[in-house]
Amino acid sequence: MSKLTKLMKNPSIFFLDSFQKRKHQLSDILNVSESVHHKPNKLTNNLPPKKSVPSVAKKSVPSVAKKSVPSVAKKSVPSVAKKGAPIVAKNKPLSELVSIAPEYSFEDNIESYIYLPWMRTHGDALIQSVNNSKNFKIYPLKIVNEYSDDNRRKISRLSRENPSEYRRILLSHLAVIKKDIQGVVLTFDWHPAMRILADACNDLGIKTILILHESVFLSEEKYYMYEWGGYEVNLPKCDHVITWGQLQKNIFIERGLDEHKIEVLGAPKFDIYHEYENLISRDNFCMIYGLNPKKKIFLYALQPMDVQVDQRIALREQNQALLDIIEYCEENDSQLIMREPPSNIKNTIFQKIRDKVDTDERFIIDRSGAYLLPVAENLHHVDLVLSVNSTLMLESLLSDTPVVSTKYFDFIQIWDGMNIPVAHNKSELFNQIDWVFATETPLKNINWCWAADNLSVGKFDGQSSTRITNYLEGLTSDKHLGSGENIVPFSSHIKYLANSNPSLVNSTGMYLPQLLNFSEMVKPKNEIEASLCDMAIQWGITENNNKAAVSKLMKVFGKKPFIIEDGFIRSVGIGLSNEPALSITLCGDTTAYYDSYNVSSFEEILNSNRVFTDSELYHSKKAINLIVENHISKYNDSPYLPVSIGRDNVQKVLVIDQRYGDESVARAKADENDFQKMLIDAITDNPNADIIIKRHPDAVKGGKGSYFIDSRIEFTRNVKNVFLIDYDIHPHQLLELVDKVYVCSSGLGFEALLYGKEVICYGVPFYSNWGVTTDRKIESRRQKQRTVEEVFYVSYIECSRYYSPELERVCNIEDCIKYIVKHRGF
Repeated sequence: MSKLTKLMKNPSIFFLDSFQKRKHQLSDILNVSESVHHKPNKLTNNLPPKKSVPSVAKKSVPSVAKKSVPSVAKKSVPSVAKKGAPIVAKNKPLSELVSIAPEYSFEDNIESYIYLPWMRTHGDALIQSVNNSKNFKIYPLKIVNEYSDDNRRKISRLSRENPSEYRRILLSHLAVIKKDIQGVVLTFDWHPAMRILADACNDLGIKTILILHESVFLSEEKYYMYEWGGYEVNLPKCDHVITWGQLQKNIFIERGLDEHKIEVLGAPKFDIYHEYENLISRDNFCMIYGLNPKKKIFLYALQPMDVQVDQRIALREQNQALLDIIEYCEENDSQLIMREPPSNIKNTIFQKIRDKVDTDERFIIDRSGAYLLPVAENLHHVDLVLSVNSTLMLESLLSDTPVVSTKYFDFIQIWDGMNIPVAHNKSELFNQIDWVFATETPLKNINWCWAADNLSVGKFDGQSSTRITNYLEGLTSDKHLGSGENIVPFSSHIKYLANSNPSLVNSTGMYLPQLLNFSEMVKPKNEIEASLCDMAIQWGITENNNKAAVSKLMKVFGKKPFIIEDGFIRSVGIGLSNEPALSITLCGDTTAYYDSYNVSSFEEILNSNRVFTDSELYHSKKAINLIVENHISKYNDSPYLPVSIGRDNVQKVLVIDQRYGDESVARAKADENDFQKMLIDAITDNPNADIIIKRHPDAVKGGKGSYFIDSRIEFTRNVKNVFLIDYDIHPHQLLELVDKVYVCSSGLGFEALLYGKEVICYGVPFYSNWGVTTDRKIESRRQKQRTVEEVFYVSYIECSRYYSPELERVCNIEDCIKYIVKHRGF
């Protein structure tokens, strides 16, 4: 094809070729690197000078990586591959491209951050805009030998289809440089490639900073939503989250993200529009695109329509809007640049429109990955910008260029808050375009206050990049600020929590989503589902196949199951009645609080050098008084009625039964022989006292076995001072009667301490060997002397959580007690 034919048939291709061939010659004209020209204005046919709109002067952006940054490629909606499908396709497999033990040339005397290169015009450009500090530098993570579109797609596919392998690659690289870097910067963390990276950093104690590069496009409910493996991700998991404005912040807080993680600092992508100075003249602009500078130029910002909408319908309506604009241009002798989305998909522009481009020089397609000029320069020179819903509409307004939204299908549009003109069909479109060019002030109705508050820091001052840079510099001054290893479990809301028995939330664990701050409990069946779970919980430490399977899957992703147990103040009724638990005990990822064979979290705290504050001890005393005054126990539906047991004016001793085979007995280093010895000792050591045997409530009301079944206490029938309580009675009535309590490991033994009773332990429960009990079994690990108030604070307050169905929220121990008192029906 001759140059003349190419020029006539497709001027955009002609000028693109010319532009590439004359790159060095045009650099003087374009003046990209240094000199800039003042921006003229253009809203009428005569193109008078255009008023400037506040925004940051363009800064040169330092280059970070020596390796090439990937150009933009298609953004695909992931789906889970079938088992056995290849992880990567085409060319070399990723394993051949992985960089083994890469060397990093970190600069001396400044901090270093790492980022994973992804899309050149999106996240990577954002990274570069804040990579201009004298105190830190952001380097690319070298997990591949070369970053390219093809390698990015392979990384994406590997992270979605083989997340454990991808995680191992990340860990092997991050572990080597952990001590050399301040943290890892991400621009989104909903995609598996980034989410697993954030997870790996968390496991290694490397702090992560999310600088959002994307806005809310459609419905707020659909923002930051990503479907992966049949599940949805909708919350950031980085330690620090930098939002544009209040809109993103409010969405995340409403979903449960800890507000203290969020900083509102604005969007760097808008900085360039503050007092923007054009690079070239309109004549030069039109020469590059092959357009006529004397005719109006429209720019249509296409979108891939690949998320949050029905893509088939959305693409069809977007193309219909394009056909209508082309018709308007034909009738009014105007010109149109169709700017493909950076993350372009095939057939964003239908063939019918491409045929128009081939035959009419007024219509140009600015192709993804080969844009002729930066978007800011486009917005400066065109006379009108149109789009379905692109952020380019706000950028256009910041450039003082009018916009029209072609809302040809129904969706919730955040730009409604800005009063941007909207066209729902061809007739409205033609009227809106005519109105834009007929009025002298087409931007007068724009609600800048809404935009400034929701999409920036209250103003578009061109300083967002500077604010983010300063924020990163602030993080470098505090090595302990917000690193993943310091996050308190369940303090931030999580989407998915792994457990071997998800049906818990439909019965006894009805309030677990609130108590543990999660949306959905799942039993992961494969690596993909396991990688989506932010945490795993395990009820108790009794082993079974289901628990082992979940634990094995979650450990692949560095997550040991967090152990929970029924709370010490569990409910009104007994657990066997399927009554939901009002409280849980947080035991940590090592073992349960009742396991004396290992160091539990309770033991670790009590055995440390911790000094409890006056406020903490006062809280304990206040709660203990409430428990004693209101007779609050683990279960609270037993009747509290006047009772007479044994002889008058005789010392009484209580011997406490437990449920047979309960893990808390075995883990307290006790067995049925200890119960037998305990009963015999109680009788022989207290010959003049009444001995009261309290059978376990699960045996009395739940039909379960216990250690003091009839056959084991048959010998006491002929002992006149032994009394068996094998009927329903509130345990605190017995505590009020007795002076001394014999126990193996029952929680009722600790409640006896709250009543000031002498407690003799035949096992090693969590409250023994701290100096508050008489211990028949010694645990040498427990070296500290603790008070009842200190043990109570750790067990009932610090490591427990409570829920009030009446308040419909997580509450403190006092509110939980109030709820039980009100609903137990004494």
